[in-house]
Amino acid sequence: NFGPSPAAPLPFKCNMIQEAAKAHCTVTQQAPPEGGKYEVVYPVSLPDEGTFDWLDMYLEKNPSFTELSDRMIMDWARKSGVWPAKGAIPCNDKPEGLKDLDEASIRRAVYTMAPLQARNFIVMEVKGNLLQDERKELLTKFDSSTFKKSAVVLVGDPTTEFKKKTSSRLLSKKQAESEAAFRIKQTDEKRKKLLAKRLKEQATANKKAKKDLVKKMKEAKKKAWADRKAKALAADKPFEEKEPEDDKEEEEEEEPEEPAEVEESDEDPPKVELTAEEKKVIFFPHDIKDLTSGVLSTKFGKFTLPTKDEGFDDVRYTWSKESSSQEYFKKWIMERKLTLKVEDLVPGQWALQTYKEFATTMAGWQKKMQEYKEKLEAKAKDKAVKEAKAKAAAAAKAAKEAREKVMAEKKAAAAAAKGEEQKEDEKKEEKKDTSKDKKTGKDKKEELSQEDKDLKEKLELLVERAQDPNAGVSKLALVTIVSELKSSTSSMTSVPKPLKFLRPSYPVLIEHFDKLPASDLKPFFADVLSVLATTMQKEGSRAALKYRLQGTKDGLTTWGHEYMRNIAGEIAEEFRERTEKGGDVKELLDLVDEIVPFNMAHNAEVDAIDLLCEVDRAEKIQVMCEEPSFPRVCLYLQGLSNFAATQADKVLYLKVACNLYMKYKEYPNALRMALKLNDPKLVAEVFSSCEDRLAQKQMAYMISRRKYSLDFDDDEELKEIASGEQLSKHFIILAKELDVLEPKLPEQIYKSHLEEKRSTAVLDSAKQNLAASFVNAFVNAGFCKDELMTVPDSKWVYKNKDMGMMSTVGSLGALLLWGIDEGLTQIDKYQWSSDPQLKAGALLAFGLVTCGVKNECDPAWALLSEQLESPDPLLRLSAVVGLGYAYAGSCREDLLENLTPMIVDTACTIETSAMAAVSLGLIFVSSCNDEVAQAILQTLIERQAVEEALSGTWPHFFAVGLGLLYMGQQDACEATLAALDAITHPVGKYCKVTVESMAFANSGDVLHVQKMLHMCTEHLEGDDATHQAVAVLGIAMIAMGEEIGTEMSLRSLDHILQYGELPLRRAVPIALAILHLSNPKVLVIDSLSKLSHDADQDVAMGAIMSMGLIGAGTNNARLAGLLRQLAAYYAKDSNALFMVRIAQGLLYMGKGLLTINPFFSDRFLIDPIAFGSLAVLAHAVLHLKNTILSKSHYLLFNIVPAMRPRWLITLDEDLKEIKVPVRVGQAVDTVGQAGRPKMMTGFQTRTTPVLLNYSDRAELATEEYTAMTTIMEDFVILRKNPNFKPETQQ
Repeated sequence: NFGPSPAAPLPFKCNMIQEAAKAHCTVTQQAPPEGGKYEVVYPVSLPDEGTFDWLDMYLEKNPSFTELSDRMIMDWARKSGVWPAKGAIPCNDKPEGLKDLDEASIRRAVYTMAPLQARNFIVMEVKGNLLQDERKELLTKFDSSTFKKSAVVLVGDPTTEFKKKTSSRLLSKKQAESEAAFRIKQTDEKRKKLLAKRLKEQATANKKAKKDLVKKMKEAKKKAWADRKAKALAADKPFEEKEPEDDKEEEEEEEPEEPAEVEESDEDPPKVELTAEEKKVIFFPHDIKDLTSGVLSTKFGKFTLPTKDEGFDDVRYTWSKESSSQEYFKKWIMERKLTLKVEDLVPGQWALQTYKEFATTMAGWQKKMQEYKEKLEAKAKDKAVKEAKAKAAAAAKAAKEAREKVMAEKKAAAAAAKGEEQKEDEKKEEKKDTSKDKKTGKDKKEELSQEDKDLKEKLELLVERAQDPNAGVSKLALVTIVSELKSSTSSMTSVPKPLKFLRPSYPVLIEHFDKLPASDLKPFFADVLSVLATTMQKEGSRAALKYRLQGTKDGLTTWGHEYMRNIAGEIAEEFRERTEKGGDVKELLDLVDEIVPFNMAHNAEVDAIDLLCEVDRAEKIQVMCEEPSFPRVCLYLQGLSNFAATQADKVLYLKVACNLYMKYKEYPNALRMALKLNDPKLVAEVFSSCEDRLAQKQMAYMISRRKYSLDFDDDEELKEIASGEQLSKHFIILAKELDVLEPKLPEQIYKSHLEEKRSTAVLDSAKQNLAASFVNAFVNAGFCKDELMTVPDSKWVYKNKDMGMMSTVGSLGALLLWGIDEGLTQIDKYQWSSDPQLKAGALLAFGLVTCGVKNECDPAWALLSEQLESPDPLLRLSAVVGLGYAYAGSCREDLLENLTPMIVDTACTIETSAMAAVSLGLIFVSSCNDEVAQAILQTLIERQAVEEALSGTWPHFFAVGLGLLYMGQQDACEATLAALDAITHPVGKYCKVTVESMAFANSGDVLHVQKMLHMCTEHLEGDDATHQAVAVLGIAMIAMGEEIGTEMSLRSLDHILQYGELPLRRAVPIALAILHLSNPKVLVIDSLSKLSHDADQDVAMGAIMSMGLIGAGTNNARLAGLLRQLAAYYAKDSNALFMVRIAQGLLYMGKGLLTINPFFSDRFLIDPIAFGSLAVLAHAVLHLKNTILSKSHYLLFNIVPAMRPRWLITLDEDLKEIKVPVRVGQAVDTVGQAGRPKMMTGFQTRTTPVLLNYSDRAELATEEYTAMTTIMEDFVILRKNPNFKPETQQ
């Protein structure tokens, strides 16, 4: 717009500036500068000490100056409608979030154009004006011949005017806050007065209504008396009844008091004053700092004050004299050196050289130690060989004696056998004679009675008449045959006699039918042949359907259920065949439309659903299903979904069930279907469709149990329920109810006095203390108090060493589980420790304590996010793991932005990168998030190119993170599996099997189980066999949650134990645990007990860990006794004893109130967060020696996200706990059963709250209340039954 005319023709009118009218412009004349030069001022001030406050005051006094700063550029951008990106770090000096500003392109343009303008400038760069190099660069921007360059130093004690301005701003801020609080208080008081007014008006109205009612009743009595009197007089009967009298003392009618009007308060807000402390404040405290913490900590050591030597024409000290300012500046720098971290601090040459010498010396010591150990091992080996030879000789001698003994026994047996043979021959002859007699008797029995002979002759005659050339005779014969068939179809025990007698005539009738010309008779003949073909056709011929399609098309349903069931089966086969060939199926669908409504109306819903599913018309069930039958239909569809051939079929069946539940307003059950589908839109639709407030609250509890991330908009009540914040309170109440609130010490769990003392070996005390820390955390989980960590002045943490201290502090998160308010306070003291292990433990604890609970304040992110950039790798690792625990299942995008770079960044340790992948896997579990998947794949491909970069244990955890993304999503992982083909390293196979096994987890897919078994058949060793161990876990993951699949997989695992290689055998115990989490079955306990004594140490320790997992939270006495025996057996082995202690802690987890089984809602739904965290633990156990038994024992905390109380809590309509009688018993599968079968067996009646085992089911024992959900688990809201009538007490 600056030229005389547009550079190119435009499709609209564009006025140039030169064409503007004077009325539309403001012309500002720039006053000529003093001394012939314009001035450029460079303010030099310390960060957050009035820098920009002074600038605003200066510009107010000197309007001729133009500010040059990033702050001003950002202000221009906002005025132009360009806003900074979300997540940008706020800062006054260098604000972020504007792309061009971050790239400095706008800044360069401003500093290029500014020197060309004839005006005064003030260059506001807080950091730049404090650094000598940047000051010099800024000075070069302006020519000395045109501009006078002045430095204004604002360091020290400010002017009185500045202090007054600060006090004025503080007072204004305080006054505004006071007025806001005053207005809130006023509004609250007004609301209370209005409520009191309404209550008073209501009371007056009630009183008046009561008086009117009494008055009407009196008048009615008088009128009734008068009527009775009139009737008596009319009938000439005596009437002696007295007239009802009015009350002598009638209350004087009180005049209704006029309700007092609620007056609007015109009271002014109170005036506030600054306190003595506030008056001393020199610099106004801003929410946004001048410099970010990172910039300040790296640059403050290089700050200097300006001098004229740098090129300034003038240096002015405005606040204090130069000497005072220099002294203040030095003091400020020294204070920062004491309190701030020096980010760019690196070790010097001396430190590096000393470390190198120490490493060399240490290597020498380790070499000598290794040589000594090898000598001892060689001696032990020689001794073992000698002992083995001696044993072998003794065994050979014993075998020889045994063989001689057996030979002698055989000879004696042969002699005895000859005599027995003769007796056997005699018995066989007797049996032959007996069988002949029986056969003769049977033939006699098969002789027909006279009635049957008559029927047979009649039917044979009718068959002959049916072949008569006369159509009338033939039709009459066929009608008679139909009548005979229909009158006999009621027999349920055998084939009806007419059908049996007509069997020989069937081929004759078919031959006649084929020769019969087209006529009205032929379709009727086809109907009869269709019925006869039901029992007489060749297998696979589908003759019944063939003749039905040629028949009359009428009366299909009159032939009974058996005939229709047969036709339905043939329709399914024919439909499949025609569909594959692309044939027409309309006539088949017409038959389906006739059969299905009949079945639905006659309690054969199962047959109807099966037929519709076979012909791909399952969605029609919604139209045909009526209210009385829909619960059975939905239950059958749920069961059918487990056996669906494809994922699309499974989704369809569950969606149909969901729509039916919504149609008949059973919203909690509809929500179960939506959660099973993991469909956010469907979940939101269920909530929006429900208008019953109690049902909404019940569904919010279900959302909380599933830990599902759902936006409730502004509904604070539902948000609070779904957040799980009340979990801790209810758990403590349950503990009080069951009298288990008192904390337990590890020794009370071990019960060492009951162990058989075999030795007095001195073990690593730190390791046993670490085990005690974990046991203490598991046993007292959620109780918010114990005897080791939460007691005042606890020193327990210092009885551990190195990483053990981190895990011990982290155990506080499990102890204080769900109790955010109390938990954060107790953990906070460790956050400020100078010891990195304690600080790292605090970060872990922050993540664990908020696990499964949402809080508006978002404390975990606030406390952990800043540690993601910590220079200490241990703190970064802890922050990453803690965020994974805290936000599992939340799918938060800000966490994606912060954690994804850590996966790809090779500057991070491999452990940190791998755990970042696992944490993102937990956060985005079952979401199929492409960004996370691509980051993990990119990392694996890049590291593959670097030698040894994918070696070791931790690269395998990238696979776990990748698998978590596709948990239960089945075919959605195909693209990722194809991408993994690019990785030729053995880790690539490990990744493929991990992703595939997790994607098909809980699917029961037989084909994928077979695929996993096929992988196990190869004979591999070393790193090449690691993927086979995951395949063993995959068998368990795919089959889990389904009884038949579990039993079949147990057989497969037994075969692997017998014939598999060592890497496969090591995975079997943890696979058994996955199948039976918190569900200790006797056979599995026995199998694991045997494996716990295995010759291979990894198998034995995996079995011990698995014993803890299958018994977690059950207090199983059998397991407790076996673990005590193992503690004595492994008394000399510190690693094995450590695992035994962990298993004991898991067995008594939560003092028996908790479970880690991921299945809930009658074992229909699975908690992906619980299962995902347990999958991480399972992979850690596969690499036990390099993870849990090394320095990464914090991986044991992956059990915590799976912890959940195994309770049933009943709540009233106000969400307060109430006690009601319930029946608890073994669940019975009622899918497909007609009528109203019992849902449980062997029940006992108890009073809520109650604990439920894995296979338990509960129902209300009385009809006083109705439950808002049919599944009695976790929190259940009860509503008073208005039709309930209590039994009359005798």
